[in-house]
Amino acid sequence: MTSSEWLALGIDVGGVFDDDLGRAVLPGKDERLCPAFLGVCMGWSWALHMAQEIVSHQVSQTENFDKSDQIRDKQVAPLLQHGRPVLGIYVDNVAIIGGVPEDADKRMRAVCERFGQLGIPFAVTHGRSQAHLDTIGLRFDFARRELMHKSRRCWRLRLATLALLRRRKVRGSVSQVWGGHVIHHFSLLRPGMSCLHSFYRFIEFAGDNQKVLWPSVRQEMRLVIGLLFLGEAHLGAPIHENVYLGDSSAYGFSLMVTKSSQQEVRQATLHRERWRFIISPPPGLDGHHLGDFRPRGSCLDAGVGTRTKYGQQLLQQAERRPKPVQSWRPSRAPRPLVDVPNSIPTIGPEWDKQDRYTLLVAAPWQHTAEHINIKEMRVLLMGVRRCCRDRSALGHKVLLLKDNLVSVLVNSSRLSDMPLNLRAPLSMALLCNMGKRRTEQTSTSLGMPAAGRSATLSPSSSVNIPMPKRRPYGSSCRVDQVKTNKRGRVLCAKDSAGVLLPRAKQLQCRKVTSNTLARYHSALVEFEKWAKKNRSGMKTHKTLDSSMVEFMRQQYEAGRQSWEGSYLVFGYQLLRHTGLDSACLPESKKALKGWKTGAPGRMRLPYPEEVILDVADFAVDNNNGEAALAISLQLDGYLRPSEAINLTAGQVMPPARKAGRAYSKSWGIVLAPSEEEKPTKTGHFDDCVLIGDIQHEWLGPMLELIVQGKRPEERLFPSLTLASYERLFRDAMQKRFNNCIHATPHSVRHSGPSNDRFHKRRSLQQIQKRGRWASPKSVARYEKEALLLGIWRSIPDSKHAGISARARDLPLKLLRLLQKVPQ
Repeated sequence: MTSSEWLALGIDVGGVFDDDLGRAVLPGKDERLCPAFLGVCMGWSWALHMAQEIVSHQVSQTENFDKSDQIRDKQVAPLLQHGRPVLGIYVDNVAIIGGVPEDADKRMRAVCERFGQLGIPFAVTHGRSQAHLDTIGLRFDFARRELMHKSRRCWRLRLATLALLRRRKVRGSVSQVWGGHVIHHFSLLRPGMSCLHSFYRFIEFAGDNQKVLWPSVRQEMRLVIGLLFLGEAHLGAPIHENVYLGDSSAYGFSLMVTKSSQQEVRQATLHRERWRFIISPPPGLDGHHLGDFRPRGSCLDAGVGTRTKYGQQLLQQAERRPKPVQSWRPSRAPRPLVDVPNSIPTIGPEWDKQDRYTLLVAAPWQHTAEHINIKEMRVLLMGVRRCCRDRSALGHKVLLLKDNLVSVLVNSSRLSDMPLNLRAPLSMALLCNMGKRRTEQTSTSLGMPAAGRSATLSPSSSVNIPMPKRRPYGSSCRVDQVKTNKRGRVLCAKDSAGVLLPRAKQLQCRKVTSNTLARYHSALVEFEKWAKKNRSGMKTHKTLDSSMVEFMRQQYEAGRQSWEGSYLVFGYQLLRHTGLDSACLPESKKALKGWKTGAPGRMRLPYPEEVILDVADFAVDNNNGEAALAISLQLDGYLRPSEAINLTAGQVMPPARKAGRAYSKSWGIVLAPSEEEKPTKTGHFDDCVLIGDIQHEWLGPMLELIVQGKRPEERLFPSLTLASYERLFRDAMQKRFNNCIHATPHSVRHSGPSNDRFHKRRSLQQIQKRGRWASPKSVARYEKEALLLGIWRSIPDSKHAGISARARDLPLKLLRLLQKVPQ
């Protein structure tokens, strides 16, 4: 109908909004007009949203006329306090969680009265307080302070998984629906998502067709069944005091740790980094900010409801919000992903203090060509592994700080294509019952453990979960064979990855340790993957030699260390070659010599004995006599850190004073006694060292004091671990030397030979025997006495006199401490 025809019917059209002009115009008399309904166009999602906002607004009128006590999406969780319960609203359902029954009952009566005044029927499903709350498919168990899925949902998912396993063929779309349920189920136990790996490739391969279910997918389904009933979240888990800070660059990484209070961690975890991303533009934004999202054929301001009170509140919020940055591609309209960078506040300035952090590890990357996001994820996983190795972190929430959003926001359920071994650390976190977060770490959805819809608080019970044990080397063997084989050092490894050696090689491999065998095997696996990818020949010994030379050339150009090539060449010689060693890979050995010349390996520097003894003095000042004595023994006997820490009373040989003067002075230590069948790092037994024979005679009385009353199998230093030993050196370097030098426990073994050579106490042959080195070339690596002067030059001159004085006073101070502390 034309405008004049509408006017004849008594309808004055007036101005009509023009899409092209962007304003209202008066239509002509002969211009045809179509009627349209003026209202809010919404689907089911918008209807649910409007219903929830109406209920939320009316509930807020019953107490403090705001929504600060409501649990809302992408908002800071309210803190449950006395007299102030917390509300959870889901469309037309209202759940009230109070600290005591009176608080929840009082607020529930107020809500009922409010809806009664409005003439809206409101039924209370639970009139009295209860110790659990069932809502939206979840159960809040306030007695145990745990959040879990309803048992009916768990059993239905288990039965559905079993039904899929009974089928030979499964449609890809059906598997995708099943996977969605599994991911939602493991949202309470995110490490459980890592059990799905081949599943994603299967649904991509199958599409909407029926395909035979892969064996790997069946195995993953069985893993899901085993983990279903572990899907719980501990709402009352305490916060661990250790906070880890990691960072990575293109060429190196570092990981640090600091102590923190619970208040600091709670304040840093109020917001989630995921909240900074929104799916659609915020209300009230014009088209020039994010593009024109106004649908064609609509009137001005249609769908926003700017004339309502709620619409005015949204417009005011949009004006205060900073302009977002467009981060979507034009082809992805109409629902872009927008990053609002200032919507999440930065963490507090207390985390920026440099003196509060202790460095754990800092090193260059071996694979510098990797993407920076992969490197950032590796640093994050280092923190997770360290948390899992810390017994005090079991059952706790741990905060890990990162400046990389990809590593923080990564979804552990979809990492099948990343070059990272994420399943092992995630399974460790699952066994240790740990929550790993970043400023992605949040406290519970409630600010404190609660009881609720009308329930009382109860103390949480602590659960002791054992640390996961490492898998034995040679995992293809039976477990009973691993336990009974005491001599088979091949059957245990450091990195829990093993290989079953043929019988012809088992005795030959006994000359090296299991850790070295594991590195040999890893180097060979890496080379075989490279050869398969590059289609390099490996059929004959000559082509294999040529391929290995090319592989080492690429490794050298990539900046890798020469010791990696040594593991490859000599690993093949030991594990694969069956002829003479001299005829094995001649060209590769020549290339390895050139690699070592072009990229010599890094060496730990020796330190003056005054510096090492000053670290022992630092331990004495901290009432750690065991560490101080271990440092002194390690320096005098050229001991490795593990050898000094694990010394037992049976390994210490006291002097025989009644046998004569020659036997009455020195003490002896036997390393790797043959009766224990545990060799040294080089595979030897019964290595002997005399303590205090030329220097440091004061160690004898201290050994006598600490050995007294101990059984032969008892450790001399039961409270000393390698981690605490390394931590002591780090603290000493920071507080005594201001990090101008960086001595470690491994530096002490390098320092002993250099000091003895510098002070002309021993010859090179004596140093070689005392250090238990088979070749004089090994002695040359450790004996670098001229470098001691360079270390003194690195230390400020004002500290030299104090270091020497404390080193001279150490014997008396340590003896007094050991006499005072009961052994």
